[in-house]
Amino acid sequence: MDCLLGLGQRTALNDCGQIQQVLDLDWQLYRSGDLIQQGKYGDNLGGGHSKDYIDAEFGYVYVKRGRYTLIITPTKNSQLLAPTNPRAHFEIASDYYVGSLILQSGSLFFGVFLIVVGSAIMAIQQWRLKRMRSGSMI
Repeated sequence: MDCLLGLGQRTALNDCGQIQQVLDLDWQLYRSGDLIQQGKYGDNLGGGHSKDYIDAEFGYVYVKRGRYTLIITPTKNSQLLAPTNPRAHFEIASDYYVGSLILQSGSLFFGVFLIVVGSAIMAIQQWRLKRMRSGSMI
């Protein structure tokens, strides 16, 4: 199955030999009639296995709230996959947004922390310098 999906060539685990990849497609994503992203199967190919299924991930897009149209155009005859009952599954990965927010917030707090510490060190140095000039030693 990895070989039929084109995943076998991506790893050293499978030697596909004479088994040719049969799944190939082009895809376009539209929002309000405007093409916002497009790709080919294999551009960002990944996949995974479980006890009950195998998946081939072929694209990642970052979208905003709204209505989208995805057009998938097969470019090879993939009838060999018909007995496996293939189907498309789309998922919105909200963890990207949460992770991005955490990373941005963490960076902001770290930057503020550095500014506060740097300002405190600079104030202490200025205070020491002022005391040294007035003749008393610390």
